[in-house]
Amino acid sequence: MPIFRSDSGIDDADYVHVEYSGWKKVAHSPYLQAGLASLVLIVVLSLFQKPSLLPQTASASVTERHLQQAVSQLQVQTAEIVKHLLLLSNPEQAASSYQRLDELLNQWNTQHHQLSQTFKDSAPAAAKLDSQITPLFEQITSDVLKVLSGQQSPEAMLPLVLTSEQKLMPLLVEFQSVLPDADQGQTGHAASVSHHWFFWLVLPVTAYAASFYLLTCVRKRQDSLDQRETDLDLRTQNLKSNQSQLAASISASFHETWSWTKQTNEFWCSESFWRVFGYTAESEFPLAQYEVFLNHLGAGNRESWESAIERHLQEGKPIDLKVRTRNQLGFSRWVRIQAQALNGEREEQRTLIGTVEDIHDYQLTKLQLNQSEKLLSRVGEVARIGGWHLDLETRELFWTQETYAIHEVEPGYRPSIETAYSFYAPEARPVLQNALERSIETGQSWDLKLPFITAKGRHIWVRAQGELEYEQGNPVRLVGAFQDITEEKQREADFLLLQYDEYTSRAHLDGVIRAATEVSIIATDPKGIITLFSPGAEQLLGYSAREMIGIQTPESFHLAEEIEEHARELTTALGRKIENFETFIALAQQGDSDKREWTYVCKDGSHRTVELTVTAIRDQYQQIEGFLGVGIDVTLQKQNEKQLSRLATAVSKSTNGVVITDAQGRVEWVNDRFTRITGYGLEEVMGQRPGGMLQGEKTDPQVIEYMSRKIREGESFETEVINYHKSGAEYWVHLKVDPILDADGKLTGFMAIENDITERKQAEQELLDSREKIRRLIDALPVAAYTCDTEGLITYYNQAAAEFWGREPKIENPEDRFCGSFRLFGTDGSPIPHEKCWMALALETGKTLHGGEIVVESEDGSRKTALAHVSPLFNFEGELTGAVNVLVDISDRIALEKSLREATVRLELCLKVLDQHAIVAETDLNGTIRHVNEMFCKVSGYTEAETIGQTHSIVNSGTHSREFWKEVFRTIASEGMWQGEICNRRKNGEPYWVDTTIATMKDGEGTPTGYLAIRNDITELKQAQEAALAASQSKSEFLANMSHEIRTPLTAILGYADLLKNDSEFSTSPRKRDQAVNTIQEAGNHLLTVINDILDLSKIEAQKVQLDYTTTQVFHILDHIESLLRPPATEKGVEMVTRIQNPIPDLIKSDPTRLRQILMNLVGNAVKFTEQGQIQLIVELSQQGETAFLQFDIRDTGPGMSSAQAEKIFNAFSQADTSVTRQHGGTGLGLVISRKLARLMNGEVSLVWTEEGTGTCFRLLLPIETVAETRYITSRLQDDPEQTEHQTSPAIHSLPAGTRILLAEDGPDNQRLISFLLKKKGAEVDVADNGAIALRKFQEAEQAGQPFQLLLTDMQMPEMDGYTLASTLRAAGAGLPIVALTAHAMAEDRQKCLDAGCDDYLSKPVNSKVLAKTLLHWITQQTPTETEPPSVL
Repeated sequence: MPIFRSDSGIDDADYVHVEYSGWKKVAHSPYLQAGLASLVLIVVLSLFQKPSLLPQTASASVTERHLQQAVSQLQVQTAEIVKHLLLLSNPEQAASSYQRLDELLNQWNTQHHQLSQTFKDSAPAAAKLDSQITPLFEQITSDVLKVLSGQQSPEAMLPLVLTSEQKLMPLLVEFQSVLPDADQGQTGHAASVSHHWFFWLVLPVTAYAASFYLLTCVRKRQDSLDQRETDLDLRTQNLKSNQSQLAASISASFHETWSWTKQTNEFWCSESFWRVFGYTAESEFPLAQYEVFLNHLGAGNRESWESAIERHLQEGKPIDLKVRTRNQLGFSRWVRIQAQALNGEREEQRTLIGTVEDIHDYQLTKLQLNQSEKLLSRVGEVARIGGWHLDLETRELFWTQETYAIHEVEPGYRPSIETAYSFYAPEARPVLQNALERSIETGQSWDLKLPFITAKGRHIWVRAQGELEYEQGNPVRLVGAFQDITEEKQREADFLLLQYDEYTSRAHLDGVIRAATEVSIIATDPKGIITLFSPGAEQLLGYSAREMIGIQTPESFHLAEEIEEHARELTTALGRKIENFETFIALAQQGDSDKREWTYVCKDGSHRTVELTVTAIRDQYQQIEGFLGVGIDVTLQKQNEKQLSRLATAVSKSTNGVVITDAQGRVEWVNDRFTRITGYGLEEVMGQRPGGMLQGEKTDPQVIEYMSRKIREGESFETEVINYHKSGAEYWVHLKVDPILDADGKLTGFMAIENDITERKQAEQELLDSREKIRRLIDALPVAAYTCDTEGLITYYNQAAAEFWGREPKIENPEDRFCGSFRLFGTDGSPIPHEKCWMALALETGKTLHGGEIVVESEDGSRKTALAHVSPLFNFEGELTGAVNVLVDISDRIALEKSLREATVRLELCLKVLDQHAIVAETDLNGTIRHVNEMFCKVSGYTEAETIGQTHSIVNSGTHSREFWKEVFRTIASEGMWQGEICNRRKNGEPYWVDTTIATMKDGEGTPTGYLAIRNDITELKQAQEAALAASQSKSEFLANMSHEIRTPLTAILGYADLLKNDSEFSTSPRKRDQAVNTIQEAGNHLLTVINDILDLSKIEAQKVQLDYTTTQVFHILDHIESLLRPPATEKGVEMVTRIQNPIPDLIKSDPTRLRQILMNLVGNAVKFTEQGQIQLIVELSQQGETAFLQFDIRDTGPGMSSAQAEKIFNAFSQADTSVTRQHGGTGLGLVISRKLARLMNGEVSLVWTEEGTGTCFRLLLPIETVAETRYITSRLQDDPEQTEHQTSPAIHSLPAGTRILLAEDGPDNQRLISFLLKKKGAEVDVADNGAIALRKFQEAEQAGQPFQLLLTDMQMPEMDGYTLASTLRAAGAGLPIVALTAHAMAEDRQKCLDAGCDDYLSKPVNSKVLAKTLLHWITQQTPTETEPPSVL
């Protein structure tokens, strides 16, 4: 009503313009209002004349308004109770929250009690109050009192209170709606006043004063209520926001909560409870009923569940079940259920409160881990790859079964890091030790291939790999692989041998996260901006909330590749594009929670594995206000699972029996070896004391008492005792028992390791029983054996010992103590004191010593090497009584081993091969691929995703027939394994060869489960074999062609020589004689060309080419080529043309000999193969970049070549066609030599074009370097007159008369030929058969005063060669010219001759003109106009 509102409360716009008018101020005056109220009151009373009605009606109006306010206060108090119950979990606010919660609960119940009393007679309101509201008040009060009394924790009761609060708040709103309206009561109040005369006199003044006072109080109360209502609305909004976040937090947690009261069958569950059982949308959630919960457990698990409840109620054991349930989609899932009973207000009423958790992924991970371990073990067996790891703290070394097999150690062998080194060859030990120490210091991994000696003495090669593992940033262990690679080394040796054979032929031609901080809670707005960053998130990621809130999105600390991968999965599953932040929230937007593992990238760059659950935060209208991510750091859990799995496997596979008991000695766990030793399984001994089950009548009571005392005292002990098998058989065991202490040093149990020593005990007894037989056995031994007492005195020896020593020592004589009369040496020759001999060491240590090599020197000085095997002897009490020594003479074997070691060393030097990595693939029985390794993908080109689910047909090249594959699988079916070579196909279509082993995989019962294929890529080996065969075939063809090219001229030479010698017609006919001589000369020149070509190619391939760059006249070379090759071309009717396309340099820096040789080969080939038409030599200057080139194109109109022939023309041992070569002659090496020479000169010889029936064009391209005098001209006619080459008639080179020449030559034919040539030139020749004779003749001529003017000497002669002769003469001061004459035609041979003291060099066969010109030059000291270059490079 307007009279009760202040100016600030006017809402009607019509009153705005009169807000400050004077009459309105008067109307709102409390004095005027009190007068009007009094007047109205008197009028009402006078009209109805009912004095009792006024106070009654006014009181009812105030009571109704008070009730409305009371209900509102109840709503506020309910919200505050929930708020302070939530704050109890905060230690800083717990004390104040407990006090406030107690006050609120008292006020709350007082208000409720007043409501109950007020509405006893109001049927609608009382019914709602009693039936719906009051039970919830009682339930909340009971739950809060349990917290205040300490019976329950706030965390346990908070879900129950929240559930009740969510039901109560709507009921209070409905309750307000059924209350009577206070305004209606006030309206009825106006009609209830009656007339009465008494009030005309008494009431005016009283009514006025009372009205004034009441109106003033009501106005103040109204203002207070308005303010309180405003505060209440604000608190209600805050409460709803807190409720929304709390509900989201509960739904995002990893444990859904529930409760069940057995007596009332009342069942409650958290909001997301049913998601564990496969429900995704809230609309699908079933009713919260206990029977629905049991139905989801399934009939098989229901009995276990009820038994667990009964056992918990009777014994107090917590309920913790892991069961396999079936969700609403029909899929089987693993679920973990935990529960505990709470007592209600009545003793017989007990409520189960618990959690349920989906552990399906965890269980699958464990199963996959087991399968992976089985697969790894199987792969290790098939691939023969072992594993190992070294604990850096305990220095304990662990081997896999395959590692034990490679070492060939005895069963029960316990490795250590020290003994592990001893298996490696001595030279390999420092390498391995340095690698291990470097890995510990720097974290560097290693991969070594080292020589190795097994326990059985076999020399093999192994591959040892290792790397350092870290936990929490600290190195904790070294892990690695171990593989016998002896076969690979052998294959490498075979491959190197193949290469060696080919080479020979070519020569001939952030910390652990604890307690509540283990959970990272991060909230974002709908766009992904972080709005909440909990302390757990700060501790996990290293970022502060200030750095993240309002700034970053979760993408900032995730791996981009993980986000992209999950986005692709969601895109496929949801059928729409998912990317960026939506990758985290796509499922949460649909009402689901997205739970998966992610990798967090911390601020310091480290990675943590986190199990993250993302849910949507919704408001009261179910609109998404943001998203909540709850992450648990499972990095340590993953590492622990891996470590626990490894330790569990190691313990369960231990060769010793292991028993773990509690502190009272009751069995908690035993391994499989214990079961095999005792016959009792874990189920039979669980909770039992081992002694009560295993000890019997022969068990020593003193040992039993000793063990009992040690167990009572909680101390370690070690003993031997007789136990009894389940079958009743007795056996001996060696026990080592150690206490197990917790972190506080409290005894929690014992661990016993027992080893069955029955055989040892039996052996000891048999040893005692057989002591009498020792002497007879010693006598029967074919090797030396003797016994000593504890003082080392000989007590017995056999005849073989006397023969080994060479005499018979005295029994128990101190002179022969420890064989003192014999000198002992080590294998290195160092003397061994008798106090350090093997017999003395065995008596000192009481240990058996095997295989020690010693050298025994007898009295006659002879030495023998023997293997000493010394074993101590004990009596029945275990006391040492002496020792027996068996000496095996291995002197002959030592010699054999020495030669064997030498051969082994030579073999090991050859074992250098490429690293071979295994290609692994696993399929099921139908051939469907289940697993491939990285090498498979690398070699085949397929990704893992592309291969899984496919068959090996994706790599089938089609090379092998169907029968081949049938035979493969027939072999696998009958023998379990197949090995051979297979040609596969890569993804890009390329074939590749693999050496393949395919084996059947079986489960524990021997049933085949699939196939495992191990392959090695041998493509390069195959290609090398094919290349070697091709090279061998090419060389065979080349040798056949060379045989033809050499035999053909030899046939002519030998044939015409025979005719000249035996046929009178040839000897008398000048024409035929000239024809024969010309033929022999041409054949000889052709044969020399063949040999020079072969030597040229060999020299080039040996990379011993020496180019002689000098000023070269290009036109002179062109003239020389044309002058030599134009005549044969003209004879065939072929035109030969030289064309200069543009000005070219006349002088360049080049090797003229090599340039002439290349052009002669190219133009000569054109002349040889062209039968008609034209040959063009086209020369031009070209520019490529900044480099100038001379380009020579040789075009012909010959037969041309096919594409196949063109591909082979530049091969060293291949010709275009054998028939062509035979038709036209030649070695077929001209193009090869030309190209190689051109490339040595930084140029190139190439085939420009060729066409069958049309012709061919070859090109020589050479970079040029000009000189200062260089001119660019287009014709030789532009040369200066003085540069023009004048033709002169050949000079006749005759030697001065009386020239004395000493010829040193061991070949009679050469002696006659050269003497004839020299004498024909006018010289006097004296011949010596070797260097020694030539030296004597030189000295005699000097003494006689008739010295020689020149020495012409062969360099290869018996007794004294030409090199020695020349150097001897130069050393003696001889100054005559010496000219070398040799069949070695290499350039370095020329230099060798000059270095020995020769002045010049001539090569065989001898050219008479060059011979005469050279000798004339040195005799007359004139500069020759022509010199003979070396015939080859």
